[in-house]
Amino acid sequence: METVTLFKNGRVFTPGLGFSDSFAVKGDKFIPPEEALNPDNTIDLKGQFVCPGFIDTHMHLVGHGRSITSCVLDDHSGSLKEVITYMKDFLRENPPQNGMWFFARGWNEDKFTDEKRPINRHDLDGVSSEIPIYCGRTCGHCVCVNTKALELMGVTVDTPDIPGGRIGVENGELTGMIYDNAIDFIRSAMPSPSVPFIKELIVAACRQLNSFGVTGSMTDDFTALYRWEKVMQAYKELEAEGRLTVRIYQQSYFDKPEKLEEFNAAGYTTGVGTDMYRIGPLKMIADGAVGAHTAYLTKPYADMPETCGAFNYSQEVLDEMIGLANRKDMQIAIHAIGDGCVDMAMNAFEKAFAEHPRTEHRDTLIHCLVTRPDQLPRMKKLGLRVHFQSEFLDYHCRIAVARLGKERAHNAYAWKSMKDLGIGVSNSSDAPVEIPSPMRGIQLAVTRRPLDGTGEPLNLKEAFTLEEAIAGYTTDAAMGSFDENKKGKIAVGFLADFIILSEDPFKCDPMKLSQIKVLETWLNGKKVYGLLENKGHLV
Repeated sequence: METVTLFKNGRVFTPGLGFSDSFAVKGDKFIPPEEALNPDNTIDLKGQFVCPGFIDTHMHLVGHGRSITSCVLDDHSGSLKEVITYMKDFLRENPPQNGMWFFARGWNEDKFTDEKRPINRHDLDGVSSEIPIYCGRTCGHCVCVNTKALELMGVTVDTPDIPGGRIGVENGELTGMIYDNAIDFIRSAMPSPSVPFIKELIVAACRQLNSFGVTGSMTDDFTALYRWEKVMQAYKELEAEGRLTVRIYQQSYFDKPEKLEEFNAAGYTTGVGTDMYRIGPLKMIADGAVGAHTAYLTKPYADMPETCGAFNYSQEVLDEMIGLANRKDMQIAIHAIGDGCVDMAMNAFEKAFAEHPRTEHRDTLIHCLVTRPDQLPRMKKLGLRVHFQSEFLDYHCRIAVARLGKERAHNAYAWKSMKDLGIGVSNSSDAPVEIPSPMRGIQLAVTRRPLDGTGEPLNLKEAFTLEEAIAGYTTDAAMGSFDENKKGKIAVGFLADFIILSEDPFKCDPMKLSQIKVLETWLNGKKVYGLLENKGHLV
């Protein structure tokens, strides 16, 4: 017999549906409140704000689990010296076991007050010369390793660059820096994690996501280190055990046709799975990041005029991969940050659709930071969606003009213009690049200025209304996984995923939205997080 619970006296909000004061849940779905005449439970919300559970439409959940359980550098990047000191202290207290590498992530040379340069292998050799070290920049598009790691990888100054990637060499010497596609070269040299280890990373990430009100994640988890077979086994086991507390829509990363063919031959394509774990699109990473000067632009960077960044694939390879997935009617999601990369991705989509037309494909460009006004109508015509990250603005507000120049920065981060044009958009964190906190993302989407309120806002014409910003994590987000009739709303027949906040966002100073706490997170009609219980798991 399914339990019926009536929630009353709340301020219940769903974008597009407005406010109500009550709702009811039977089993794992919402039912009309009037049908809960004799509920098993009644909860008085006492005026608290309730909205649908948040959906993060692009992140790396397994990688985020690894990041938060390893050496996190985000709050220790005030200087290069501080980074190295913190890593030494962390390593001393948490030495790797069973031949594992020391893993750290989150440094950003733009924040260094002593030396404005990336970390190099000699810095990391000062942390350890015996234990291999993987130390990722905050953007995830470049990694520094120490000399021990280079030796284990078999890398020398004569090692050729990998297509779409680069091994750092300066003055005839390895720097220890590895860029973009070459990062998989590192991962392939690292010990392969076990399924139980991956499961614990997933559980750790899900606990944190639930604490931020996230009930759904579109996540890119397949890498050379975390092979797809092990990742899928880990998720499926957690679902069977009742320990998976975030709905997963798997963005499936493959960079070669034969790898995608192998995946498809095993029976996996878009839509295969359950409401808790389901295969989503083919995912490809076509360029780098603005912060690292590796996003592919049509014109050089303003502060580094010798480069336009890098495109990770030739047009021919991108055409082949997108064409292959398109012919198999598989959804496609392409990481494209620079306008040059966006052009090449749209060229590939245009060619694929001409060969094999599809409607309602919901193929997606992920990020779309640096775009030109002329590109937006073409996106609309192709029927592409955009999964953006407003959280990037906390950093990019400070660097956009310097990196891109005033005119190009003025036209960048144009997600509101995309939405107004009728392009489907939704918000996300790209965790572990950013903290997977939708309230942070909502504040930045509305205010377009750093969270601490300093500095000038970036392109206020691109600011979202509060309702639009909430929709970016709920109703609009559900569209990306073809779930607009199943989740993202507090509505009859929908899955009962919802959150209770400590404050009403509509009555809050926009510059304080990120300070609103999630009091409770409910998934499938069950509480999976409660702030008062101080737990991020089933309670």
